[in-house]
Amino acid sequence: MPEEKYTIKHPLIKVFFTAFFLFLISVSPILIMSKGVYLWEGDYNVQTIVFIERMHRMLHSGNGLPAFDWGSMLGMDFFTSYHDHLFSPFDWLLYALPYSAVPYAHSAVAAIKVGLAAVTAYVYCRQFVKKDRSAFICGMLYAFSGFQLFNLVYQFGDRYLMFPLLLYSFDQLVINKRPFCFAALLGLNCLISPYFAWMICLFMLIYYIVRTATKSYPRLDLKLFLRLAVETGFGVLSGAVVMLPFYLLISDNTRANNSIFGHSLIVYENLGVVLSIIKSMFFPPAICANDWYFRDVQLSISPPQLFIPVFFVLGVWIIFRKENKAWYSVLLKVCAVIACVPVLNSAFSMFNNNYYARWMFMPLLIMIMMTGRYVDIIEEMRPKKEVITCSAILVFWGLYGIYSVFAEYPTIVGTELWIIHAVLIVPEIIVLFMIHFPHKELKFISADNLKRIVCVFCILPFLVTSYFMIEADGFEHIDHEVGTIWNNFNPVKIDDDEFFRTTSGMSDKLNRGMMWDYPTLEHFNSMITGDTCNFFDTAGNGCTQALTLAKDDYALSSFLSVKYDIFYNLPLVGGIEVDPKDLKNRIEGFEQYDVIDPSIIYRNKAYIPIGFTYDHYLTIPEPAVGSGALTMTSMNQADKDYINTSKLPENKEDRHKLLLKAIWLNEDQVEKYSDILTELPDEKREDVSLETYYQDCRDRAATACYEFVPDGNGFNARIDLPKENLVFFSVPYSKYFTAYVDDQPVEIERVFNGLSAVLVPEGDHAVSFRYEIPGFKTGLAVSIASFSVIIVYTVIDLILKRRTAKNGKKTEA
Repeated sequence: MPEEKYTIKHPLIKVFFTAFFLFLISVSPILIMSKGVYLWEGDYNVQTIVFIERMHRMLHSGNGLPAFDWGSMLGMDFFTSYHDHLFSPFDWLLYALPYSAVPYAHSAVAAIKVGLAAVTAYVYCRQFVKKDRSAFICGMLYAFSGFQLFNLVYQFGDRYLMFPLLLYSFDQLVINKRPFCFAALLGLNCLISPYFAWMICLFMLIYYIVRTATKSYPRLDLKLFLRLAVETGFGVLSGAVVMLPFYLLISDNTRANNSIFGHSLIVYENLGVVLSIIKSMFFPPAICANDWYFRDVQLSISPPQLFIPVFFVLGVWIIFRKENKAWYSVLLKVCAVIACVPVLNSAFSMFNNNYYARWMFMPLLIMIMMTGRYVDIIEEMRPKKEVITCSAILVFWGLYGIYSVFAEYPTIVGTELWIIHAVLIVPEIIVLFMIHFPHKELKFISADNLKRIVCVFCILPFLVTSYFMIEADGFEHIDHEVGTIWNNFNPVKIDDDEFFRTTSGMSDKLNRGMMWDYPTLEHFNSMITGDTCNFFDTAGNGCTQALTLAKDDYALSSFLSVKYDIFYNLPLVGGIEVDPKDLKNRIEGFEQYDVIDPSIIYRNKAYIPIGFTYDHYLTIPEPAVGSGALTMTSMNQADKDYINTSKLPENKEDRHKLLLKAIWLNEDQVEKYSDILTELPDEKREDVSLETYYQDCRDRAATACYEFVPDGNGFNARIDLPKENLVFFSVPYSKYFTAYVDDQPVEIERVFNGLSAVLVPEGDHAVSFRYEIPGFKTGLAVSIASFSVIIVYTVIDLILKRRTAKNGKKTEA
C-alpha cells in the first residue's frame, strides 16, 4: 500500500491531458497528410469508421435502429452485429456531432480513450506504489504499451481503459466493501463485448484465487461470499440483453465452432507461439498482420503484446526476484503457465482452436504495476547484470529479425518500420543503463527526469508507426484511404429505387457500399452467422468473417442480386478513364453506368431482382453446420467426397452457374417438392457456357418478385406465379424469421445449404418475412431486473453502513 500522500495537485487531470496530447502528437503525421481526418489501418478503416458513420446516419434519420440490417452482406441481426458501437459511451460522443464533423472527431475520441487508459492505470497502480511519480509512469506505460499500439486497429480501446478501473473497484469491494462500482462496470463490459467480458471474468477469478491464497485478500466468509455473488452474478446478468442474443446467433459461426479439442491440448503445434510471447516483451509490435518474425496468420493478427516502453521487462524481473512470494509474482507465474499450454490459453477464447492472446493485456497491467514498484526504488538499484542480460536478448532478437526480414522473407511488408523500431530500442536500453549508472556529462539522463524520458519514449513507437503509414506508396497512402472510404467527400448517390446489392469487386474495398447506405455483398464483420458461412462454403467461396469477390464471381453476384460495382478509381483519381490493369479485373457483365468523381459505377446487365423461382432442383447432402467443408483453398479428401456425392463441379465458376439453373435441396425437400419441380437434366448441368449463363439470368429475372420492399424487421414482397412454386430469397436462413404468404404463416425452407425459400401458391400473392431478435425481450427483462437488484442491494448496503457508523459513534460517546 502507498506510504506517501499525493504530492501532485489534481494528479488525474495531469495524467489524462499528458496522455491525451502525447497521443495527438504521435498521430500528427496522419492528421497533417489527411487534413485532419483520423485514419489508422485495416479494421479501423473498413469497420470502425464505416460502422460508426452508418450508426450515425441511422440515429439521425428518425427511423430508429433496425432489428435486421439489409446493409450487411446478405442481411444480419443488427443488434448483435453492432452492439459494441451501440453501447460504447465514446461512440456516442461521435453520434452527438453533426455528420460532417465525425471524420475529424475520431482523433479526439481516440485521444480521450488513451488519456482515460492512463488515468485508470494510474488509479489502479497507485494502490501498490509509494510515489506519485511511479503511478504517473504506470499510467503512461499502460496508455502507450505494445498492446495499445497494436490494437489501435481494433475497437478495443473501451475494454482496455475500463479494465484497470474494474480491477480497482474489485479490490475496493473485497477489501473495503464498497458496493456498486464493480457490478456496474462489469455489466457495461458485458454490454460492449461479451467476448472480452468472458476473458475478464476468467482472469478475475484467477486474480481472486491468487490474492486469497497469498493472503493479500481477506479470508472468504459468508458475508464476503454473498457480496461477491451478488455483484458478480447480477453484474454479468445486467448485460443479458446483449449476451443472450449474442450467444444464440453466433454459436454456430464457423470460427466459434472451431473447438480446440480436436487438436493438441498440451503443446503448441506452432513452435513460434512461445517465442512470440518472449519477443513481445522486448520489441514494439508490427502493424497488424505484418509481423516480421512469425508469419502464421493467427499469430500475426492476435499476437501477445507485452512490450513496456523504456523498461522492457527489467522492472518486472527485478521485482519478481525481490518479491517472489507476493501475489503479483505468483499471478504472473500462473499466467505464464496458462500462456504456454494451449488448452489453458484457449480457455480465454471459450476453448476455440484459433490462437488468441488478447487476454494478455490483463497480466500486462500487473507487469506495469510491478514496473511502478521498481521505479519506486530505481535510485537504489544497480542492476548491471540484468541490464546486460536484457541487452543481450535484444541483440539476439535484432539479429534474428535481420535474418527473418532479409533472408527468410525478403518481400515482407513493414521492413522499414522494423528497422526504425530496432534503432529506437538502442537509445532506450542506453538510457536505462545511464539512469542506474549516471554519467556526469549526461546529467539530464537521471531518475529526476524519468517522467519526461518515459513520455518521449512512449510516443516514439506510435509516431514512427504513423509516419510509416503516411510514407507508404510514396506518401499517397493516406489520400487513397480518404478517397476509398469517403470518395473524397463526394457522396455516392445512385438514382435507382429498386432493391439491389452492391460490390466493390474491382477495388476490393470491404464494406464500401455501407458508407452510402447501400447493401454491400463484400462485407467484413465478425458476427456473420453460421448459415451464411455454410452457403458461401458450399458455393465455393470460403467465408468466416469476411467475403471478397473476384472477377470470376459474376454468376454468384447475379444470383445474389448484385446490381452495381462501386469502383474507386485509384490510379487515375479525378479522371474517368480506368487503368488497363484494373479493367482486366472487371467483373463479367458489369458495364460502366455513371461517374461520381473519383468513383466509377458499373451496372450488372445480368442483374436478377431478389425473390425468384426455378423449374428444376439439384440434390445436395447437407454438411455439418459451420463445418466449412467446401472451402476451395484447402480441399481435403472429405471435401472431394462431398463434391462427388453432390455432383458439384470443383471449378468455382462453374459451380456458381449451377446456382442459376436449379434450386439446391436436400433429400427430404426433394421428396416433398418433387411434384412441382423436376431434377436438373445432365445436359443443362453440363452446359456452363457464357451464353447459357446470360439466358439463365434472364429466366430467373422473368420469374422474380415485381415488388420487394425491405424494412427494419424483414421485407414485404409481391409475386405473380403461373403455378405453385418455391420462391427463393437470398436471405440467410434463420429460425428467428417468420414467413407469411397473404398474412398466413408458412414454413421457411433451408435451401442452398443456408438460404431461404417459401412455398407460394399459383397467382398474385404477398410474401413477407418478419424478424425478431432472439432472446432480446428475455435478455432485456433479465438486465432490468438484475440492475434493479444491484441498485437495491447498494442502497441497503449504504443504509446499513450508515447505521453501523452512527452506532459506533454512540458507543464511543
